[in-house]
Amino acid sequence: MGRESKDAKAKMVLPGLILLAFALRVCCLDFQSLWRDEVDTVIFAQRGIPALVANFVRTGENGPLYFLALHHWISLTGISEFSLRFFSVAFGVLTVPLVYLFGRRLLDGSVGLLAAFLVALSPYHVWYSQEARMYSLVAFLALLSLHLFHLALQRDQWLLWVGYVVVTSLALYIHLFTALMILVEGVWFGLLWRGYRDAARNALIALACLTLPYVPIAVRHIIPALVSPPPIVIYYPYGLTEMMRILLTAFSLGLRPITGLGPIVLFASLFLAGLFYRGEGTRKWRALLPSWRIALLCIYVFLPILATYLVSLRRPTFTDRYLIFILPGYYLLLASGLLVVKRRSAIVFALCISLVTFYALRAVWMQDHTRIKADFRAAAQHFAAHAQPDDLIIFLMPYVHHAFSYYHPEEVHWADPPYTNSGMGEEEVADAMEKATMGYARVWLFLSEANFWDSSGLVEGWFRDNAQLVDKSCFSYIELHCYSMGKGD
Repeated sequence: MGRESKDAKAKMVLPGLILLAFALRVCCLDFQSLWRDEVDTVIFAQRGIPALVANFVRTGENGPLYFLALHHWISLTGISEFSLRFFSVAFGVLTVPLVYLFGRRLLDGSVGLLAAFLVALSPYHVWYSQEARMYSLVAFLALLSLHLFHLALQRDQWLLWVGYVVVTSLALYIHLFTALMILVEGVWFGLLWRGYRDAARNALIALACLTLPYVPIAVRHIIPALVSPPPIVIYYPYGLTEMMRILLTAFSLGLRPITGLGPIVLFASLFLAGLFYRGEGTRKWRALLPSWRIALLCIYVFLPILATYLVSLRRPTFTDRYLIFILPGYYLLLASGLLVVKRRSAIVFALCISLVTFYALRAVWMQDHTRIKADFRAAAQHFAAHAQPDDLIIFLMPYVHHAFSYYHPEEVHWADPPYTNSGMGEEEVADAMEKATMGYARVWLFLSEANFWDSSGLVEGWFRDNAQLVDKSCFSYIELHCYSMGKGD
């Protein structure tokens, strides 16, 4: 099939893929309750412009540009669940045609179009396109940065270099982990510069613009933070193999993967097959040689994982969603693997693409119909229906009261429980709880992520010893207990 006929096919198919991506992301957009981090997004985005702008020069602030952009978005659309998340939907949908364009230029149109289809269906990408956080925007900007870098190397036009620097700078202020894309692009340049000697000078200038301004910050703050032992270990110290397993499972099957080895073996096999992809028209003697374009794609996927692992040896930082920006590269390799299979057997290809589509749609359907996030909406509604005006509510852990307040904005009497994870004993807990509940006939205990505050269960134990449970309701990742103070007969 010629290049022109392939482009004509893409022009017909790509709009359908964009519509598919939009439909999957906007469907059931407000089914899940906002969870704690999403409510944080609302709180941060509602700050005044001076406070939001000040975050750009504060070390350690992550995503200041995202909150500034969302501030203007919600000033137009409001803070409903649907409007907050639609901001992410937009960039999730835009990623689909961008994957096609990038794949078409790096490999060929067939890979790009098939990868766009896989991203449109991706349960993992759908999930984060439906969350009021920055992750769909991160994936879009990181891929756009790499696309512009590759395009600028080939054409060496100053407008492309400026666009590359601007887009990459924006990505850095959306999420700190996108700095790893500069590392990827630097390695790409190191491998490609001989073929693009005329563009080498401008490429070095562009990379310098993205790194030199941050050297003082790195020397004064980031490097000392990395070499010093962390005061509190927040993230689990995963090994490299475990990190790759988590990412493979999440990227392939979403947040609630199907049990069993079959599905993950299918995706892993197609991914590995993609490493042997060769473009159409490759001479037989070259088919045995490594494809440098696939090698570039592997650098895009694996280098950020390796860098995160090396940093985590000193200070654990791995969370799968932080590396969502490598997901387009994963699907490009998966699409390459499917085309390798297609060249061997059209029947096996049809079976593989059918299974991949089935697993993706099944996962998306499950995400749209299963309570996966903490259900603050239902818990707040239950409290509003059953609480009395003089009741006290205690949040365990206290920070979740922000998420509760989003769904229950009316004033309530509330108090913080004692922080027992610091080694507090039963007598100290009893003294603190007596002071907190003094004068209240009924007290509600709101349990969500309680282990972060009271892993030994001393607060709940105090209620069992000193109050009578009159109501207990369970929601997704939340329990709501109502106690009548004073032991009954």
